[in-house]
Amino acid sequence: MSKHTFRSAIAAVHLALRGVDLLLEGSHPTVFALTRPPGHHSCRSLAGGYCYLNNAVIAADYLLEKLGPLTGQDDAQSRVVILDLDFHHGNGTQSLTYNKKEPAYISIHGEDEYPYYTGGADEKGVGEGEGYNFNLPLAARPNSNRDNYVGALVSALDIIQTKWKPTYLLVSMGFDTFWKDPLGAFELDVDDYRVIGRHIRSMGVPVLALLEGGYSDELGDLVVKFLEGLQSE
Repeated sequence: MSKHTFRSAIAAVHLALRGVDLLLEGSHPTVFALTRPPGHHSCRSLAGGYCYLNNAVIAADYLLEKLGPLTGQDDAQSRVVILDLDFHHGNGTQSLTYNKKEPAYISIHGEDEYPYYTGGADEKGVGEGEGYNFNLPLAARPNSNRDNYVGALVSALDIIQTKWKPTYLLVSMGFDTFWKDPLGAFELDVDDYRVIGRHIRSMGVPVLALLEGGYSDELGDLVVKFLEGLQSE
């Protein structure tokens, strides 16, 4: 931490909220917010993993407030879903949404990796949130491969589309899934991020992507590929 940490964290939240506003204006079906510091490890009373304020949950709650009460909808619908694609499980996001139907939360992450104590496939939510939390942990290096990751992404998007039918999708987009990232241990390569973006775009709903992890020298190239996929038809 430094003397500028809190100011930076507040600025990241404001950027996430501005992304929501752009989605609601209707002329921006895809928004990418360069939120740093990231947020998905931030709980109500715990910071960790470089995260101090949970950008994704704050943005989701703001969006739900703008949408108003859920009325006359499919009983199973969650209008806002957070898809977490960081290498590390978003323990903070899960803790803040675990007992809620909205936003729903689903994560693809390294199995038995940081933060170590959350992210199991058996964690399904509680109370009103039961069935609105899904974890898809994947084996990390040396047992990681690109096909397993893409397969998990397809499964996650199918859960989102068939079970929750969202109106808006928020993506906690971590690029520490890249094979050269110093803090990750997956095997994704540069062009795979275009594939990820294209799969997300195929959902056909407005998308707000928020930057989470990603610490390699190639981060800019990875973001560009992801955005290319998001903008594809």
